[in-house]
Formats: sequence, structure tokens, C-alpha cells
Amino acid sequence: PKNISYLIITECFYIMVMEDVLELTGFHGTTQQNANQIRREGFKVSKIDWSKPDLRNPNDLGEGVYFFQDFRKENGSGRKMAFSYAYHYKDKVAQKQKCSIEVLEANITVSSDNFLDMDSSDNLELFYSFKDKHEHEREKIKRRLKQDGSFKRKNYDGIMMELFISKIHEQYGSQTKIKVVGKNTVTILKGEISNFPNGTELCVRDTSCIKIKGVNNGNTGNEFKKFL
Repeated sequence: PKNISYLIITECFYIMVMEDVLELTGFHGTTQQNANQIRREGFKVSKIDWSKPDLRNPNDLGEGVYFFQDFRKENGSGRKMAFSYAYHYKDKVAQKQKCSIEVLEANITVSSDNFLDMDSSDNLELFYSFKDKHEHEREKIKRRLKQDGSFKRKNYDGIMMELFISKIHEQYGSQTKIKVVGKNTVTILKGEISNFPNGTELCVRDTSCIKIKGVNNGNTGNEFKKFL
């Protein structure tokens, strides 16, 4: 690949960065009422304050707005997965709001040096190395999490992702600010569990990367956290 640079990290590993612009399409499933609010106000992303005593367990790829992409280049699979996710996890909210489920389509534009590909073998290797050295930090944070639904899932990958990304930002600042994280993931639907990914997710940390299809995107905002 062209224009490859290597960012050396002090803990003896590197992140491979391809200096290019990525144009991605993502699908976000939510309720119709929430979708209308997003169109008006944009998305909202809460910043984690590690000093707070009652922390919310971060989502699996860290804090941000989550989108599904087409999985394994299967056209339409991203939209289908976004709808299935929202139908499974947001249907009760939709019933209370007396509306249906809707899928928003968005164009996501990000420089590849601001994109963290967690399917890259190089990035996974350095993540595992980091994880081994900082497991004690995650354990300390786990003890301060709210005992809510996100905690009961017993998936605490989001904590380690936040620590990992914070380390990158600490060493490189705005030069390598991670705006989007991408990974093939497992989404549990109908209670069925699998070790094999059934979708590709994007976690967009910087909402300026998002342009909702069919909307004047002058206000990028951030989606309300409780609706993610």
C-alpha cells in the first residue's frame, strides 16, 4: 500500500498508518422519534470522566456513535444488521414512543491516520500487548462501574479500548487523534451466541466525520447517549 508510515510507541510496539482518506457508508438503527431528533440536532457523544464514582461501562469499541457497515462486502447487510439490532434492543423504547424502528444511512469521511482498524493483525498485536500490561487499570475501573444493564453484559472491552486510545493520544496528541474505530464484531440477536463475527461495526468518536444521508449536515452535534 502507498504512503505508509509507522508510529513508534514507547511500549515497544507500533501502529501502522496509511495516509489516505476513507469514504465509508454506515447504518445506524434507532427509533423513528430518535431518528427525527438526530436529523434536527445531530449525534451526541458523551466524554468519559474517569474521576466520577459511578461510571457507565463504555460500549465495546469505546465511546462514540455506532454504525454497521456491509459485512464481507455483502450489499445490504449493514442496513439489515442495523435494523435487526434496533428491533431487538430498541423495540420497547419504540413502543413507549409509539413509533417504529428506523435506520439512518450516513457517509463517514475520515483520514486513515485517524482510523483505528482493529482487524489489522499489527494493531491487534499491539492491543493485546497493551492489554496484558494494563489489566490492573481496567480492574480498578470495573469496581467503579454502575450496576446497570451495560455492566451486567460482562463485556468490559470498551474500558480497555478507551485506555488504549488514551495512550495513543497521550503520545501523539492531535497528530494521531483516533476519530473512528472499525472492527468485525459479534452482535447477539435472539439470544444466539457465536464466536464468529456477523457484522462490521464503526465507532465514530468525532461526529464531524458524519454526514447523514438526505439531511443538511450543518449541525453534526452528537446523539443522546441513552439512545445508543
